[in-house]
Amino acid sequence: MNKLQEMYYNIGFKITWKLICIGLFGKSYISPQVSRNDVFVFLDHLLTIGHTQSENIIQVICEQDNPDRIDSLIQLLSNQEHSDEQTQLRKWRAFLLSKTLSTLPSDSFQGLLILTEFWIDAGPVKDCPHIFPSKNTKKYFTQSTYDDLKNKNKAWLKNEIANINLFETNLPSTPF
Repeated sequence: MNKLQEMYYNIGFKITWKLICIGLFGKSYISPQVSRNDVFVFLDHLLTIGHTQSENIIQVICEQDNPDRIDSLIQLLSNQEHSDEQTQLRKWRAFLLSKTLSTLPSDSFQGLLILTEFWIDAGPVKDCPHIFPSKNTKKYFTQSTYDDLKNKNKAWLKNEIANINLFETNLPSTPF
């Protein structure tokens, strides 16, 4: 299962052309996350289950041998839809945090370094659940701090996913 499929099936995010575009080319603090082949696999699956965006999906899949045309077509579809770019970036951040949390080591030192690096790279987050070490932090690299921050990150992630899904429920229909 590729990242688009995981976001759709495991997290329940609506997949938009903008989300695909950000995943394919990267944007802001999100580096490229998917390949064109990942996009084709996801779109092909949507066709097999009979999706309402079939015409656009077929248009993209038909250009499979023309990477430049695919890129411009996905960019065009992304620009034409009415999804919110910040929400699509938040989806990627939430997905990447879920992957990070699911692969954290048991070692507290390594785990805290991984979480700190994630949040440094994650772009501006007003309600970031992470506490960064400082020169005044005496007992940062401890198991109890690690356990506490893992729990705070999991709670933040659950809330973020719920907020994103609630926000999109109140919007006009999105493509996928």
